[in-house]
Amino acid sequence: MAGPGEGAITAEMLQAAERIADAIVSKAAQISKIHHEFPYEIRNTLDRIRREDQRLGAKVYNRVDGTAAESLHAESRPIDWGGGAARAEDPAAQAPTDALGGMVSNQHATDIEAELRRYPGSEYITRRPKPAPGEPVGAAWTDSPQHHAWERDWLTENSPRISSLSTLTLASLEAEAALRLSNTTLGPHLLIQPRSRLASEILPIWKFRTLPIGEPIRPSGIDTGSRAGPIGRIARHFSLDEFPQFGYLAPVGARPLLDADRELMRQVLSPVELERFNQIPRDGLYTSHYPLCRGQQNQSPEFLRTRYLADVSLPEIGSRTFHQYFLDDVVAQYQRREAHQLLNSYIGRDLSAEDRISRWFATTVTTTLDAAPSEAPRIVHEALQSQLQRDTALMSPEDREFQAFVAKVDQLMAGHTDFGTYLQHRRLPEMRAYADDVVSHNRHPYSDAKQVPLFTTIFKLAS
Repeated sequence: MAGPGEGAITAEMLQAAERIADAIVSKAAQISKIHHEFPYEIRNTLDRIRREDQRLGAKVYNRVDGTAAESLHAESRPIDWGGGAARAEDPAAQAPTDALGGMVSNQHATDIEAELRRYPGSEYITRRPKPAPGEPVGAAWTDSPQHHAWERDWLTENSPRISSLSTLTLASLEAEAALRLSNTTLGPHLLIQPRSRLASEILPIWKFRTLPIGEPIRPSGIDTGSRAGPIGRIARHFSLDEFPQFGYLAPVGARPLLDADRELMRQVLSPVELERFNQIPRDGLYTSHYPLCRGQQNQSPEFLRTRYLADVSLPEIGSRTFHQYFLDDVVAQYQRREAHQLLNSYIGRDLSAEDRISRWFATTVTTTLDAAPSEAPRIVHEALQSQLQRDTALMSPEDREFQAFVAKVDQLMAGHTDFGTYLQHRRLPEMRAYADDVVSHNRHPYSDAKQVPLFTTIFKLAS
């Protein structure tokens, strides 16, 4: 039985509970209003990540390894949707927020950077420029309207180059197959590979096919390029086979993975690290693991380990300053250096017909990368016409085969350098499914996205 004073205490507790419930209802209305101010897809994604963070945090916190589990639990706190200010007396509450919706342990970020520094070639991450004072960083950047507006501006400026190289690459892959060059087969060259965005969410990944039909879908190995045709090898070297993804992925972000990739990661990650790795949303075209990964053997322990380090650090360091620097000063400069080294490899040796074909394609790509994005359509057009205007009477057999290839590319392109217009011109069976995915998975509101030249003509092909 209850003592004399316990009934009053119980009544006070019930009244307090009612006041808390009223406060929760009031706060819920505010939260609902905040939620509806987010773009639909972003809000759903953040909700899903928040629930996953809470589940994983509770699961791992109860493991025997209390030290490691507590660290993960601290990093996986749910987002404060109410926007309440952090308490000054709580040191963890003063830590920055990452794009996974959790608080970032300063020690965690420091440890990641320290480990990255041990790998040659990681300096573009560890010595990155600092964001400007007051600039949004981490989740404040990743989930912001400013980030999406910056993406649209970057894509608008670079649309002529992306579109022209996409068109040239697809037409050249079709031409090499039509002329039966080595390691090529006829068939669709715009294909889809389902990959995981999160451990429980699949994203359609559209690519240009660079390998013969029948090749198994698996992570790239050290010999994968040798199984591609003359154009396919160059396309893979510059990641041109991934360019269709510019239509709906973020220019900068963790790469979507094959299930086999996730299995390989188990070799180098602890259970706590694997939980963290599996929470990362993967909807980017250029990962911060690139170009560090190009100096490592595919699927080696150092390749897998640095993939983890780069992927978990990106949500913490993302900002306008870093993304602009990464695309313009890291990715673009690396690709230009690689392009010129590739061209130098043709000097001083006898070239077969296929060598001359790949050199022409590599030269056109290099010239396009060296020039302003707006110059790309002109460069591609001139590369075709300058070769077609040559006198064939005194050509060697190798040059005649090379000439036939360029003529086939020119015939396929029919003057088109815009990718959406080229797809419409070719009426490829797969074009509508691709366009539908560009529309349905696009990161931007339709009214804003259709202002980006790269998207405009692709959108018109959708159902």
